[in-house]
Amino acid sequence: HVQARGPGHHKVLCSCVHYFGENGDETGVGITTDAAGNVYVTGRTTSTRGALTAVNGVGGGADIFVAKSGAHLSTLLFSTRIGGAGDEEGRGIAVDASGNIAVTGWTRSGNFPTQNAEDGTLGGTQDSVIFKLNASGGLVFTTYYGGNGAADTGNGVAFDASGILYVAGKNHDGLSNHAYVGKYETVGNDEWTNELPGSGEGEAS
Repeated sequence: HVQARGPGHHKVLCSCVHYFGENGDETGVGITTDAAGNVYVTGRTTSTRGALTAVNGVGGGADIFVAKSGAHLSTLLFSTRIGGAGDEEGRGIAVDASGNIAVTGWTRSGNFPTQNAEDGTLGGTQDSVIFKLNASGGLVFTTYYGGNGAADTGNGVAFDASGILYVAGKNHDGLSNHAYVGKYETVGNDEWTNELPGSGEGEAS
């Protein structure tokens, strides 16, 4: 147990602390839990061995990682990487009642692994990516989303009670950022995506 003083000098108690990483650099960006208290983390990694040996796609540069740990972080239940030859980062992560995992973030790879993809092509320098894993970590679908800009990214993702996926982020049109929200069916069909253009900067998470 670790005790610290938080804002306003209230005592903060951390019941468990756990390192995760291998031979490269890791950055955790998104985190969530399921009903059993299992912990899910996504971010980016440059590691290629140990717990991060497994990879969907060719990998290279910085890849997205997804890791699932037990409730007290003492047991790593599974971990995997997903990525193409360029850089990627996972930013948002969610889990449904069946243990399926959704992740969104960004990629700069033209060969990011796509499966049942609504959009199978990198549109600009950097596109949003959305993908779903089953409870064992296997790919259900992956897709790009973006235009011809250089700063598209998915920031947030959520499931509803039916397992439908909702994604939020930003698209860059070369001049400014526009927020977007999208809805994806359980197997990856894009039911709708709404962009919210305006005169200023926009971003959704």
